[in-house]
Amino acid sequence: MARLGPSIRARARSRRVALADLGRAGRDPEPVITGLGLGALYPQYDTENAAQIPTSFGGLVFMLLAIALLGAIIVLEAIPVVDYLAQVRAGEDPRLGTSGILAFTGAGVLAILTGWIPLQRAVAKLERLEA
Repeated sequence: MARLGPSIRARARSRRVALADLGRAGRDPEPVITGLGLGALYPQYDTENAAQIPTSFGGLVFMLLAIALLGAIIVLEAIPVVDYLAQVRAGEDPRLGTSGILAFTGAGVLAILTGWIPLQRAVAKLERLEA
């Protein structure tokens, strides 16, 4: 039985990861887009082990950005929940007010920008590398 070299195994592994990311992108595209953008901004070409990538600078930036995004969206989406609970407690008919609409819009814009900005910066970096 022929033994596969490390580069062939790495390419096969990267294809499996890419297919898994495509499946994940259909459900929740923002983390995949952010990871793709940050991966292009901070590439690790000389890594021998794929387990070293999450502890690289780009991997840590991605994790911190994901935690910050999660916290910001939780805070923004808590605003309409607090308004709803206050309306129910007061015996009023609960409805989505202006603050709720602004909070949901802000959470959506924040999620889009968190994916769009790293992706645009990565495209610019790749274009500079090609030139």
